[in-house]
Amino acid sequence: MAIYPKLQNKPPPVMTTGQWVLTMIVFMIPLVNIVMFFVWAFGRGNPNRANFCKALFLFTLLVRLSV
Repeated sequence: MAIYPKLQNKPPPVMTTGQWVLTMIVFMIPLVNIVMFFVWAFGRGNPNRANFCKALFLFTLLVRLSV
């Protein structure tokens, strides 16, 4: 008998199409895109968006280093 309640691992909420469109629009705005890129990548927001930003960062870094 455990006296601690079981933690429920709920999956993160799925981002809607509108949220993805808004994300892409923000990435089109100069300077704002750089700030929001790091806020979304390393903040405590939606993990789907955070993983996307981290993957995009690695991809961008790879492209920049290969040129």
